[in-house]
This record gives sequence, structure tokens and C-alpha cells, in this order.
Amino acid sequence: MIEVALHLRHLPRTGAAALREEFQTHIPGPEEDVGCWISRLYVGDEFCANRLPSPDRLARFRRWADERRFGLSLLTPILSDAGIEDQTPLFDALAHLDPTAEVVINDWGVMRFLRARHPGFRIAAGRLLDKGFKDPRIAGARPGADVHALMSSGAFDHDEIREKVNGNGVCRLERDLLPHRGETAPSDDRFGLSVYYPFGCFTSGRICWPASARQGFVPGGPCDRICGTLSMQLKHPDFALPVFQNGNTLFYRYSPVMLSSLWRIAENRALRLVFQGWAMGCDEPIRGVQAA
Repeated sequence: MIEVALHLRHLPRTGAAALREEFQTHIPGPEEDVGCWISRLYVGDEFCANRLPSPDRLARFRRWADERRFGLSLLTPILSDAGIEDQTPLFDALAHLDPTAEVVINDWGVMRFLRARHPGFRIAAGRLLDKGFKDPRIAGARPGADVHALMSSGAFDHDEIREKVNGNGVCRLERDLLPHRGETAPSDDRFGLSVYYPFGCFTSGRICWPASARQGFVPGGPCDRICGTLSMQLKHPDFALPVFQNGNTLFYRYSPVMLSSLWRIAENRALRLVFQGWAMGCDEPIRGVQAA
């Protein structure tokens, strides 16, 4: 059976039945009731520490998940030494709630810190560590065999990286669908595997352009979490897939063919599908920006 995880930033105000019914509208292929496949909640963020929950908010998410017998995973971004210190109360709170909780790391330093402080955590290697050719601007590309191999693989496909994560006790790999990969969904017999949908991320950074809008696009101002309600679509004739920006990160939206193929493959493999649509503040980009 497919395992579905929902990435949420706010606790739903609807009941479990209404939540599943709404989720059903985001399924590209199966006609049967797949809401029953939802079994896990993702909280936190891969890209920005400002979107991590407080310890109290984390506890509320945990209670909500427990009431529905959902598992809970904490997403974490790249963190500086000072950022790790700032988030130590959050990690300690999670360990108090569940000393064997699943934490998705996107920073080797965060992994080392958690391994030393909370060795019982089950660590998943996040998709920011899976470096690959994700640039969606090449429409209708017909590369040669060598270039196609480069465009179709990520870091987690290489033995050196797999040995590194295995040696650090990583139990799961988290991935996107590469926009130019021949086989739509990766497979793995050694690690648990998660695939995010309907968006893949292809670049991120410390500077948040939307957050600086009210300061005349000068970075460094206060964060008012505008990313919770605003996504901006970027348009250019060379884009092979729809591209949009949410917060400090650029995403591409999977094509209908990619989504349908993903669900077919997930039915036959042990995949966890992480639905991230509701975590973006809106299901579709709400403002268009012409890219240069």
C-alpha cells in the first residue's frame, strides 16, 4: 500500500473525513478512495528556519497526529552553528515527545549534532542533499547519452554518497522527480524512499526576495512570513515545466504525465509520497512574473 504524508504548516480545522475528501482532489490517477493511505504528518521546513515550529506548536501537531494514529516527521533546513543553537529547544522538545522521532536533515552539521545529542532519532537525508540536474528551463532538450546520464541522476544514486549516509545511520532518502529523468520515479532496496509532489525544488538561498518586497527589495529586513499566503509564478518560453517561487526557494511543478506515472509506480513499490501542496500557502501560484 502507498504511504502518503501531508506536509502542513497549520492544523486543519476540518475533521479527518473532510481532510481526506479534500486530499482526494489532488490525486491525478486512482479513482478509489486513497485518503485512507494518509498515515504521516510532516511539519517544519527544508528551506528556512523562520518556518520551523515552536516547541509548543510542535506539541500541538504531535497531539493532532497521535489522535489520528499518524506518524510525525520534522523537516529541518540548512542551519549555521548559531541556528543549531537557536533550534536546540525544538530538537529537545521533539526528543521529549518521541525519542525515536523521524527527522529529515538537509545539513550534514545538523545530522552530526543530532547524532550526538539525540542518538535515538531516525534520520532521513533530505532532498537538498540529493544534488542533481533539476533546471526546468530546457524545454524539449535532446541531449547525448553522456549528458542524459548526468541529467537523469542525483547524488543519492552514487555509491560514495550512499555509503556516507549509510555510515551515519540514515534510514531514508528524500527525493524529487528530476524533470529530465527518463524513469519518472527512483527506486531503492537499501533505504526507505520518499518522493515529494506535486513540486520539485531546484534552487534556494538565504536571501528571501518576497520578504524584502516591503523594504524596497533590500534584503535583511524583518520576516513577516509572506510566503504563507503568496507564491509567484515565473514565466518564460524556455521553461519546460511551470516554475514558481515560494519564500526563498524556486520550484517546478510536475507535469500530469509525471504525476500519473508516479502514482502507478508507487502502487508497485514501497514509496512514501509527500504531498506538499498545502504547505505552499496556496495550491496554485497566484501572481505571474515574467522571467528575464
